[in-house]
Amino acid sequence: FIEVFNELAEKVGIKTRYSKIKSASKTYIETLEKINRHAIFNLKENDKVLDYLLNIRKISEEYIDLFKLGFIESGVLDLINKNNLDKTICKEMSLIAEGEYGFYDVIKNRITIPLFSKNQHIVGLSNRKFLEEDTYAKYVNPANSLIFKKNSYLYGLNWSEQAIKDEDKVIIVEGYFDFMKLYSNGIKNVVAINGTTIMSTQVKDLMKLTNNFYLCLDSDKAGE
Repeated sequence: FIEVFNELAEKVGIKTRYSKIKSASKTYIETLEKINRHAIFNLKENDKVLDYLLNIRKISEEYIDLFKLGFIESGVLDLINKNNLDKTICKEMSLIAEGEYGFYDVIKNRITIPLFSKNQHIVGLSNRKFLEEDTYAKYVNPANSLIFKKNSYLYGLNWSEQAIKDEDKVIIVEGYFDFMKLYSNGIKNVVAINGTTIMSTQVKDLMKLTNNFYLCLDSDKAGE
């Protein structure tokens, strides 16, 4: 009923809380897409990062393009200013940070991994360090925002949903690159939980597709 009401309200030009949220969500998504296009362009221009993805991570160009991987070398604040993007929104999505003297960059020399919703919209931008001497966290994931909720997010479900249904089972891995390795090698019924703890909200979403779960976590202490 609520969905029908909102659709009718939109048709006659009545603004509801839903339509306001939808409009705001569009701004978030468009911001992320602009940042990610910049990151993809940077990756194409950086042979060292491309070599790492192709020859160390063994991800082919086809799948680099599919996953829309990118690279940010010196931050995105200049891009944000140039395109007059909302800095408060960018901060909320962990693209920049704010300190005593204003906003500043936090994504430098890092591989970017866009997080997609099931309808293929970018809802967050994770990043991984490229340089070993980088003392910042290996992975930095987006904070919760209007369009992204960490506890319910499953990386790769936008690509693997149908395969999970067809196979009637799901392989659950820890990280983004674990997912990419399996998916790009023909194992399509897989999702990543980005960590070692699977949340009840994630389980509920997967149970809509299958009741057969196979955990494939890393063989380190965290994955035990």
